[in-house]
Amino acid sequence: MARVKFNPAIPDAGILAFIGEFSTETVFIDEFSKKHVTVTSADSGAEIVVTGKNFTRKQGDLTGGTVTDMIIKDGNGAILFTIENGTPSKLAKDTPLEGLGYAIIELMQGNDKISGSFESDIVFGFGGKDRIIAGQSDDILIFSEGLGTLTGGLGSDHFILLPNKGSKSIVTDFDAIGGGAEQDYVFLRDGAPYEAFERGNDLWIKIDGGGTVILKGVEFPDFGQEDFRDPPPDLF
Repeated sequence: MARVKFNPAIPDAGILAFIGEFSTETVFIDEFSKKHVTVTSADSGAEIVVTGKNFTRKQGDLTGGTVTDMIIKDGNGAILFTIENGTPSKLAKDTPLEGLGYAIIELMQGNDKISGSFESDIVFGFGGKDRIIAGQSDDILIFSEGLGTLTGGLGSDHFILLPNKGSKSIVTDFDAIGGGAEQDYVFLRDGAPYEAFERGNDLWIKIDGGGTVILKGVEFPDFGQEDFRDPPPDLF
């Protein structure tokens, strides 16, 4: 099981946006061994540090190896994001240095324990059987394939749920009462049609085309269109 940690120094746009920015910068291999590689940006000083096995390089480029762990740091050396014991990600022979951060997509394909910080975070799971705990502020939690158990914690949280056929998202602490910043909000894949009903003490949402969302402890009369909110326009 991978342990994934989002730290409070991450910019507001999230770690994927940070990786996207890193991919446009001039980067170089700063440290190299068969089990450890540090790629540094000459523009911002940001670093992506990967650990694994059988890393190879030729003329300043990575030509192979398998990544299992990753640390991403900003230009001041603050740790933004870590993955330990991720699903092994095999690098292609032509893996661009500046694109190394995108290995997180494969690293997070297994059963992961994902945690946010005490500040507002954008946290996500990519697949498998994930446990996501955001933290203490107003967070955005994103989940798609597999089985996800999501806890927003304190604050007004926004659950972006994009389930495919056979997948299930379980939200343990959805607050559907209060309005404004006093409650949580949800977004379903592409505004897909759905059927909502109570089962026991929970609200179940069956999405047309596949996928199930369970809001634990939510009563049917408390849930309606006012509980939906579109993602921020710059999120994807």
